[in-house]
Amino acid sequence: MEIENFLQNKIDDSTILDYRISFKFNTNIDVFVLLTDKNNTIYSDFKSQFKSQFSQERIDISIVTLSDRKMDDFYHYLFSQDRNPDKVDAKLKRRLDNLIDYENL
Repeated sequence: MEIENFLQNKIDDSTILDYRISFKFNTNIDVFVLLTDKNNTIYSDFKSQFKSQFSQERIDISIVTLSDRKMDDFYHYLFSQDRNPDKVDAKLKRRLDNLIDYENL
């Protein structure tokens, strides 16, 4: 998926910490992006990259920072992926490690 590739590249270059993509029944896409702070151009980058989908109101992007109350939703998403530590995949482990590192600053 093009959106996931875009966001994964942003993780790889440390622009964002994490993301979540969810699909609605009416083919709309919700995207949650986790940042360390709000001083980031991810919203405008994302909007310009997916201009046609935005114009059709098919994508909704929410920016979440570590200080936001929405963090609980993000933690719930991450930890609900798999509660068995033996089965946690490398990608999820990296996400959790990143969150722990940034919260301990």
